[in-house]
Amino acid sequence: GAPASTPQYSTDLSNWINFENNTNITVSAGEKIYMRSSNGLNFGNNDWEIATTGDFSLGGNLSTLVDWTNKDSNTTFPNGFMKGFISLGSKTDLKSAEMVTTGNITTIGQNSFYETFANADKMTKGPDFSNITTIGDYGLCDCFNMSGLTTPPDLSSLTSIGAGGMANCFVNCVSLLSPPDLSNLTTVGSSGMESCF
Repeated sequence: GAPASTPQYSTDLSNWINFENNTNITVSAGEKIYMRSSNGLNFGNNDWEIATTGDFSLGGNLSTLVDWTNKDSNTTFPNGFMKGFISLGSKTDLKSAEMVTTGNITTIGQNSFYETFANADKMTKGPDFSNITTIGDYGLCDCFNMSGLTTPPDLSSLTSIGAGGMANCFVNCVSLLSPPDLSNLTTVGSSGMESCF
């Protein structure tokens, strides 16, 4: 199909439908909904909030939510990318977020994942951010503020954190078995890891 200027969803990867205000999608247990966006549109700017009833999981290539038409050209998750992506009431039903970044995305932009998974207490494993080298200001601030997380996101390539970039990131993670691998980290901005754990 043609590039979408609004987020789209599909149940079969063939027929894509634009998200409109108050779009309701009903699926049975085990069924999947596929999502994509383009033109750098922020998927989580509260206009596209996802609210669910019942347990659900997230998965797939996050690059296709930045621009599915040319996912290998993207280098940054945009400002506010997934902030508010999941409604506060639905976070308690999120079981997993087996998401990866591929292509050339190496930067989590300002506020990109601000509070994205906060209070998702059923979630036990963080996304694969192994491509990420830079976290912008408040990029992962309060992102994983949850009690059930046992395995942190893969941040093994991370070299730089902006102001408040990981502030409160893992606060209240009482089940965390080990901290993320930050062995390549060289630069931390003001309050970049304040109250991180």
